[in-house]
Amino acid sequence: MESTALARIAAAEAAATQADARSGELQRALTAVRDEHRQTTALLDTRSAELRAAQVFLTRADDVADSDVLRLITTLNSCVFQLAAAVTDAFQSRCGVGQDGVGDACAELVEGQMVGQSVVDVLRRVDHRDDNALVQVALQGVMTTYARWLCSRWDLSGDTDFEGVYGSIKLHEPQAVAGRWRSLCRTHLRGLRLPDDVQSGEAEHAVVGALATVLRACGVADDADALREELRRAHADGLRTIVRSAFEFRRAAGEAVVSRDFAVVVVPAEELFDEAGMEDEWEGPKKKRRGRGVETAHPVFCTTGLGLMREESRSEGGALLLVKPKVVLKSILDKI
Repeated sequence: MESTALARIAAAEAAATQADARSGELQRALTAVRDEHRQTTALLDTRSAELRAAQVFLTRADDVADSDVLRLITTLNSCVFQLAAAVTDAFQSRCGVGQDGVGDACAELVEGQMVGQSVVDVLRRVDHRDDNALVQVALQGVMTTYARWLCSRWDLSGDTDFEGVYGSIKLHEPQAVAGRWRSLCRTHLRGLRLPDDVQSGEAEHAVVGALATVLRACGVADDADALREELRRAHADGLRTIVRSAFEFRRAAGEAVVSRDFAVVVVPAEELFDEAGMEDEWEGPKKKRRGRGVETAHPVFCTTGLGLMREESRSEGGALLLVKPKVVLKSILDKI
């Protein structure tokens, strides 16, 4: 009897040991499953976040219509014309009064690439008190040049080459990816720079300086600082509207639009007039002159209003000129 009891006890102890071992195995297996579950959950959260981020690139929804962007360029061009006309009328009687600063002003216009050499040469030799047309053309030209710079630059400090990087991305990635990269980059880049109101103030100061340089090149004898102050005081609203429109275009075209690209367009001086891609602001519908029985196109003297180009990937429509750049042709010189 005693030996039987001992055998049963030994068997029970062995069974208990096996049960403990099995329990340990199950516990370790449960721990491993829990660890695997946590890892799977973490991976799922990571992949979900990545998918949400990818969906940001894949979405094609835009907050801005073509008509909104077109309106900004139309407003900007209209304000450039009105401001140039107002300044021209106000200073016509003071043109040609002094010659001391004319040479330096002309050199500044050319070196700053605000207008072409041919425009400067004509400004120097024409008596603007008899005909102020060239003064207005030059004023429109420098404002259009600077407005194009404001509209086009990603970073107004000029120390980055994001445009070049984006050009490469556009060549190798779909429009949705490239456009979203551009939108995110420009949005965050703007946040790293000076506040918009500070940059706007600097831009207005630069426009005033360009206008004053043109007037000095036309023989206005006033001190440069006094001339800038007079322009700033008399035409603050027009200056502010031009700069504000350019900044709104930068934000709309650079940050709000993904499915397509917008670019402002000007025409290089001396390029022959092409009715399909330009608008002759001063001549109306007459575009060409006949000479010796051959129809010839006039070269461009100056760009006086920005054009607007919409660009998409070639498979989605390519490029479309929404607004023709406004130009003045060299034929205007025949009338002065």
